[in-house]
Amino acid sequence: MTGWTCHLGPDVGTHDYKTEPKTHYQQQPGDPKGALEDLTNGVARIHLAEQGKAATNEMSPSVATSAVSMISHVHGRQRRDERSITRRELQEAIKYGQKLRANPGRNGDERWRYTHKGVVYITDSTSRHEITSWRVQEDSHSPLASSISTQGGVPVRGAHVVLVVDGSGSMRRQDVPGFEGSRLAAVYQCVAKDLVDMHISQGGHKGTVMSIIQFHDEARILLERAPVNSDLSVMLQQLSHRATAYSHGNFLPALETAYKVFSKDTQGHSHLFLWFLSDGAPSDQYGRVTERLLEYLQRMGSTLGKDRFFLGTVAFGPSNEDYSVLKHMASTLPRSSFQKLGLSIHCLRSAFSSLATSITTLQTELGSNLPTGTSKTIRSLSAATGLNKSAAQSSTTGQTASETGTRLGEVLFVHSEGWDIYCGPEVVRRQRYSLIERKLVQEVVQPVMLNADTMKYITMDWIKFRGLALYKKTFEEGSEQEVWQCSEVVSNTDKASTALCHGPRLVAKESKLIRTKKVLEHYERFCRTAAQAEELALLFNNRLKGGPEVQVHFLQSTLYQVKDSRYPSGLATFCTEQELDGKFTKWNNNAGAVLNLFQVGKISGVIDEEVEEGEGEEDGHHDLMSTSEIPQCFSHFTYEASGGVKLVCDIQGVWNPTDGFTLTDPVIHHCASNSRARMNGATDKGVDGFESFFSTHICNGWCRRLGLSSF
Repeated sequence: MTGWTCHLGPDVGTHDYKTEPKTHYQQQPGDPKGALEDLTNGVARIHLAEQGKAATNEMSPSVATSAVSMISHVHGRQRRDERSITRRELQEAIKYGQKLRANPGRNGDERWRYTHKGVVYITDSTSRHEITSWRVQEDSHSPLASSISTQGGVPVRGAHVVLVVDGSGSMRRQDVPGFEGSRLAAVYQCVAKDLVDMHISQGGHKGTVMSIIQFHDEARILLERAPVNSDLSVMLQQLSHRATAYSHGNFLPALETAYKVFSKDTQGHSHLFLWFLSDGAPSDQYGRVTERLLEYLQRMGSTLGKDRFFLGTVAFGPSNEDYSVLKHMASTLPRSSFQKLGLSIHCLRSAFSSLATSITTLQTELGSNLPTGTSKTIRSLSAATGLNKSAAQSSTTGQTASETGTRLGEVLFVHSEGWDIYCGPEVVRRQRYSLIERKLVQEVVQPVMLNADTMKYITMDWIKFRGLALYKKTFEEGSEQEVWQCSEVVSNTDKASTALCHGPRLVAKESKLIRTKKVLEHYERFCRTAAQAEELALLFNNRLKGGPEVQVHFLQSTLYQVKDSRYPSGLATFCTEQELDGKFTKWNNNAGAVLNLFQVGKISGVIDEEVEEGEGEEDGHHDLMSTSEIPQCFSHFTYEASGGVKLVCDIQGVWNPTDGFTLTDPVIHHCASNSRARMNGATDKGVDGFESFFSTHICNGWCRRLGLSSF
């Protein structure tokens, strides 16, 4: 297909808020709107949102579904098993699904994206090699809808948090540095202030209930299904003053009691959190205590659902105690973590605040899984009140935002009734962070490549202006920012009500600090952090010398500032980066937690599940080290590679065996004698962040391969 190189006009257009009338035009010479809407060539205008239709691929229906060719990695099959996606579902997606171009691979290689019956499937350019797949909810009558509540327009999935706290005699010792009171009092104080109060401040508490079990020789339920609110916080602070610790600490009765408390959740869809805290080894006198505990946890996971059951074991006690049982407990289930905090009150606070954030995030992860008929909040801005937005959270990337656009084949036009379009002089700033100049610099704008297929619908004078379009419905929300799907666009006017999308799918991240004078400082810090993390990732990849499946890369951001009279300052500022294709995963956070959500297994080669005539099956090789250990090794590596000055964490993004780890929104803990505190923002914990990471980090084979120091 012939390619066109179009050198477009300046990065500068007025946002026309008038709605374009939906009428059909007759094509006139040089009339792009006529070219777009002319039906004389047999091209039908498709309104996906209104008609619910999608263009399917061209595979002949006579081909049996089971005969659709598919070459899969061992990793791909493991991912499908975890996500309950069958091989036949992917074959059906190729045969019957909507086929669109996916974002290119790491090396710019072409890929296809198939969507069918709630499954998104990414393949190579031949549509035969599996890259990745994940599931989204499309059923408007989904039973999950009954477990969704809303608060301020944000869909919320319920959560039940069960805290199991060691109340044995050793917990009455008053040896927590910087805290006046016993170990047990410190625990309940942190639960009140850093879990309950934090969760309330994040706005996710209305769907959360909490139970507390304290164990000695036996286990007692102190609270059961108490709503998370200010009353609970007061109650917990009172409990910190009157709770008593005595006798032994038997784990088995505590676990049995927790299972009884969870028994009412077996038929629901709420997220379930079991947080098990102790200052030492179990006191149970039964034989095979560890084995029995692990068997019990396996049974709980199977009964309650391993996809919604989260286990955290916390060692809060002297560093020389035996915490091997707690560590083994955390290795039992796929969604689990172990944290060794010592007797640090700072690490304990970080652990509970991290749990609060995790609950809030997971509660709203159904943002992309809402029934089709559920409407998200529209992007609404007011000069008088600043931004007034609420967002639906999505834990699954790759959600399409073309519903209010017009798709002709692979060409997508967007309209101002569904998108905010900024073209021409409306684009005031477009910058990237330079590590050499240590500041934001003007980005070099590359020519737009439009193929002959696209040029069938427009004329050359129509692509005079370039800019950006943001989808008006929210895509995702974090603690400091909100996320909108967007695309680079071109148009024939600087007052665009219709524009042509080009390039990869993007997301725009907008700071919640938008009404302050620090907004540009926030964005520069955001871009700088990503650039420094990528610099360390390149060094890591070079030192590791592994295959593509263990490569680490961080997405780089472009800062946009556009004119928009709806903002108090008259300017909207946000960062854009490429949208991730795949199931979003967080491997660790900035408080030392390690989430074992990604069971990759052993590194192995490609296996052709369907050996065709004339082809042979490739022999896979097996390594003793797992790719799931790479993120922890990378965080450890950044500390040593920077001379103990930086530690990159909050490792999150997507993985596939072709690209490795593609990551976004890193946190860098920074510590230097001549630096100011929190150099990288509120998430930068400095020395405390270093301590939190190494309190839970266990060096793995990759760490040893790189010769990293053991902590």
